[in-house]
Amino acid sequence: TTTTTTTTMSTSPSTSPRSSMRRVSPRSSASTSAASPSASASLDAATQESLDALVPPFDDAAIDPTPPQLVTAPVDALTKRLRSLFVLDLTGIVALPALTLGHVLKNAFHLRRIALSDVTALGNEHMGAMARNCRDLIWLEINRCRAVTAAGIVQALEGLRHLRRLEMSELAISVDDIDR
Repeated sequence: TTTTTTTTMSTSPSTSPRSSMRRVSPRSSASTSAASPSASASLDAATQESLDALVPPFDDAAIDPTPPQLVTAPVDALTKRLRSLFVLDLTGIVALPALTLGHVLKNAFHLRRIALSDVTALGNEHMGAMARNCRDLIWLEINRCRAVTAAGIVQALEGLRHLRRLEMSELAISVDDIDR
């Protein structure tokens, strides 16, 4: 089976896929007029009006600059599969949204190993979600996740009773945090 992830963008009526199409008149192509004598005839006014109604003019100002938003339905379908997953490696996925990461960690109950190095969205709230939901975790890699502090590490260590290997480097933890 194949799982498809969908993103949606908010669009105004003037930015529909048809609006980016451009009307080509027979005069704009010399090869077309040479190939067919009927192509050289100009369009009558009624045909031109109907084409204009189908293809409104393109307006650059109407483009919405907001990035696409994640649709949760595909993520929900993915989480059903996460419940039987044992190893998850998301290393280097810098653009992973925090909401999606939280959704994954809340539904990956049987994870034994997870690698989240260089995942910038990983924070203390995600460490808490791991501690509550990924109770079978034995191996955790969180290198270069600068949003994780000592409080997040403590949450994880208190909840992950089976944890045997913890790899962490370049976190937002100081020497003073370790002494506490």
